[in-house]
Amino acid sequence: MDDLGNESYFDDLCSGVPAEFNLDDVGDTTHFYGEDDAMEVNFYEGLWDQFVEDVQYTHRFFNANAGEFLDSVFSLLVTDNEDLKPEAIRTVVNGDLMYRARLAKGFSEAEEIINDPAGQLQAVKE
Repeated sequence: MDDLGNESYFDDLCSGVPAEFNLDDVGDTTHFYGEDDAMEVNFYEGLWDQFVEDVQYTHRFFNANAGEFLDSVFSLLVTDNEDLKPEAIRTVVNGDLMYRARLAKGFSEAEEIINDPAGQLQAVKE
């Protein structure tokens, strides 16, 4: 958990995790948010990898499996009436810090971002 740093929404995120995800099959506390690759594969990891593969290379626009997968992921956030659960909503007020990141594939790309953050962190144009 320490590797996440001092994030302002971290405690809110962790306290919002449904109880069934806090314990594993034998009743031990799980720490899915501190994944360091030392633990076994997350249930959604394989499904996520397949989702990404399908959307990128196979069925980009018409993909029933993608809909089913996303429904399973986001079902935790909605009520039976399909409304967002109140605990899934966080109001951001003027002055709250927000961060934007970009993956640097090497030291030279990292330097470009550091030297021109406003230009390098804008929306990607394709």
